[in-house]
Amino acid sequence: MSPPKQNKDGNLKTMFTKPNTRTGGSTEEEDRQGTNKGSGGLETGGGTPKEEPVTRAFMEELFTSLREDILVFKGEMIKDLKNMQSDVTDIGNRVSTLETLSDAKEEELEFYRQDLMTLKEQNMDLQLHLEDLENRSRRSNVRIRGAPRGIGNSELEQYVLRLFHHIHPPLQSEDIQLDRTHRTGPPYGPNNTMQDILTCVHHYRQKEMIMQAARGQDQISFEGATLSLYQDLSRMTLQRRRLMRPATTFLQANKTNYRWAHPFRLIFTWNKEQHGVTTLEAASEVLGLECGANESKTMERSAPKRYEQRNRWKTVTHKKKREKPTPEECEKEREAVLHDIRDMDKDSTETT
Repeated sequence: MSPPKQNKDGNLKTMFTKPNTRTGGSTEEEDRQGTNKGSGGLETGGGTPKEEPVTRAFMEELFTSLREDILVFKGEMIKDLKNMQSDVTDIGNRVSTLETLSDAKEEELEFYRQDLMTLKEQNMDLQLHLEDLENRSRRSNVRIRGAPRGIGNSELEQYVLRLFHHIHPPLQSEDIQLDRTHRTGPPYGPNNTMQDILTCVHHYRQKEMIMQAARGQDQISFEGATLSLYQDLSRMTLQRRRLMRPATTFLQANKTNYRWAHPFRLIFTWNKEQHGVTTLEAASEVLGLECGANESKTMERSAPKRYEQRNRWKTVTHKKKREKPTPEECEKEREAVLHDIRDMDKDSTETT
């Protein structure tokens, strides 16, 4: 008995070899027939299992089983792909809706941004206008600094009239008419012995004559006190002037005259050109100053009130998540697919 045939396709032949369940006790004729067939069959001794050769029917049955498995797997894959496609379409629709809402919100936000800028400009114009009106209402006021607190309230008017006549002698005390005179501001100086006096001169021209005469004097000594006269201004204007201090200090160091105007402006002549600026940045650009710090706010603004906004998000109905099928359902689906395949094979056979 010759040894079994060995080649590089031995493993493939072994896979497609149909095993024989018969064991031992084989007749000599059966052994001879198995030897004569020799197409991949293997000789076996007595008492050992014998493998039958691959037949056409076995191959057809094998390929039919493979085809059924492939078709079942294909059906499951198609179903899963359809579910995935549906989910992707749903996600795409939701993303498209969100993008549309985002674009609409962006346009709405840009609209609100423009409105905010307009409102800021209008608010600043109103503040400047209000500041100018307040300063114009104070144009006839004179603030006297350095006056002792020992002067009684009933004596303040006569004290101020004597002071104005001392500053500008051509103006007699009986010719000056004061609308009101009173103390203002907190006490200051050594042991709080001084407090400002605020007076309103009825005639504006008289007030200007007194202020011009006071500007021509370095110090005003009156009744044992050193006094200073200032124009009464609004708090906002004083803050603006403090912010312009680097520019005014530079002009004073260069012996350049300047003056304040209404509405608020700093007017000066530089390089034989007259300039009127309202901010420190503008003055620094004209004078060539380097101001690293930005101009601070001129007034404190109250924090904007936060209103509760209505929720504008739309409720999106989520697709119900597909549950994993049970083994019984998978078996039923497999049987249904196999039934369809058998019907298709039957129809194709009848047609042939």
